[in-house]
This record gives sequence, C-alpha cells and structure tokens, in this order.
Amino acid sequence: IGVCAARIREAEVMNAAGIGGLLITSELVGPNKIGRLVRLTRKASETMSVVDNSSHAAQLSEAAEAANLTLNIMIDIDPLGRRTGIAPGPGAVDLAKTVDRLPGLSLRGVHGYSGASSHVMGYDERREHSIKHMTPVLDSFEGMNKAGLPAEIMSGASTGTYNIDSALKGMTELQVGSYAF
Repeated sequence: IGVCAARIREAEVMNAAGIGGLLITSELVGPNKIGRLVRLTRKASETMSVVDNSSHAAQLSEAAEAANLTLNIMIDIDPLGRRTGIAPGPGAVDLAKTVDRLPGLSLRGVHGYSGASSHVMGYDERREHSIKHMTPVLDSFEGMNKAGLPAEIMSGASTGTYNIDSALKGMTELQVGSYAF
C-alpha cells in the first residue's frame, strides 16, 4: 500500500523525493510535529499517522479542523506493551470509535508491529511468538469492523515475520524492508 516512516522527518524527506503512501508509525505529539504533519498532509493527502490515546486524537482533530483538511489515522496497538500504542482489546476499539467521531479525522485502520518477534531464533519459535502477540491486535481490528468502523487497513509484520504474519487472518499490509537499511 505504501511506505512506513518512523519519524516525521523521514516522511518529509520521502515526500520531497516523490515517494507517496506514507504511514508514520510513531505518534506525532506537540504543536511542532502536528503542524508538520498538517503541512505534509496538505502536500500528500494520503499520508497516515498513528494515535494511541484520545487526548492526542483530539489535538489532531483540532489541528485538522483549523487547517480545513482531513488527517488519515491508524490506531497504534502495541502487541508487547513495550513501545508506543494502546493495549489490544476493548480500549483500542473504543479509541477507534473516538477517532471515527472526531471531525477532521478519517479512521483508516490499525498499526500493530511486533518487532521483537523478528528476533526470536528458530522459525517455529518465531512463528509461535508472532502469532501469540499479533492475535490480540488482529482481534481488535476485527472488533472495529464488527462495530461498523471504517477500519480497512491492518498494518504490521516485519522483515523477520513476513512469511508468518502474511498468513494471519485480517492482515492487509506488511511492514517489511528494514534489511535494505
């Protein structure tokens, strides 16, 4: 579907080089980063960013409304409880409902990345780890769809789990490619 960037600066550089379909996979918090997201989205309307709490979603909504544009939002769900992201489950579905109600925001889906799964040694062990940690994320994505929310993208996996997570029911986008860097 597109390309992932961890930071707003990476997304800005990719956009300047003509790369589109950007998903920024870390929360852009504060007026400076939110303003940069708004400017980037004005240039590349398909740009997506992530949220993991309703306060941040409200800030993004306010900025989008002030700029008279729509921000594409993915719910950041952390499968391991170690990175950014809301825990999988009902809270994630509730956050998606909040994003869907806020003006200036368009709920697109879920970003759930189990990077730690890539580093588990042995295919069977890596597969077991990834399935264990991605299943609750996928269940949350399914819960959003059952609630009638417009969550169409389930983005996750990694270079180390592409051949595992691609078979998981509900996965629509793989975030592979770190080997190139």
